[in-house]
Formats: sequence, structure tokens, C-alpha cells
Amino acid sequence: LSVTPHAQWGHLSWVRMSPLTGRTHQLRLHAAGLGCPIVGDDLYWGHAAAARRSRGGAEALPPVRASGGLFLQSCGVAFAHPDPRRGLVQVMVGEAPKFGALRARARSGAQYHGL
Repeated sequence: LSVTPHAQWGHLSWVRMSPLTGRTHQLRLHAAGLGCPIVGDDLYWGHAAAARRSRGGAEALPPVRASGGLFLQSCGVAFAHPDPRRGLVQVMVGEAPKFGALRARARSGAQYHGL
């Protein structure tokens, strides 16, 4: 978990999540249900706003940005090789550049606004 100040949203959190079932939208629904939607998630942003309101006292969510797409990326996957003698197959990839760019813009905006 890491947190970056953000002028509009208060802060951005980078979280490592590990889905258990691979069900469609599992991570998006869980994050929204906690009132912490994934940046760019226009489908569940309203659900997250309602979850925050139901907790009482939580700050309202500003509107979702339509540009930039969904900020959710799979950085790795592991599965058993079909040949049991070969064991577990793991594939890892680096973070997409748009994540670092968003953090840099957030830090810059926070500094400008004195956060």
C-alpha cells in the first residue's frame, strides 16, 4: 500500500489485491463497496459514492474522470503447468506507464495546492 496526496480526491492509494475466484469485476466491486473506487471506474463510481454516504461523515466523491481509462492492471499470474513435472508457471509484468504518470500529476497538483 502506498498513498499519494491528490488535490481533488484527497489522496490516491496504490493497493496490491489478489483475487481469489477470478469472477468478473470482483476487485472493482469490492473496492467500490468499501467506498474506495478504482480510478476511472465509471461503472462502479456511483456504487462507491453510495457506500461512502452510508458510512456517514465520509467525504463525497468528486466526479470520475472519463479520460485515461480504468486504472487496474494485472501484474502477474500463476498457474499449474499441464505437465506436473514442470510445476508452477508464473508470469510477471511491470506497471504500465500511466500509473506513474498519474502519481506524478497528483504529487504536482498537491504541491501546487499546498497539500
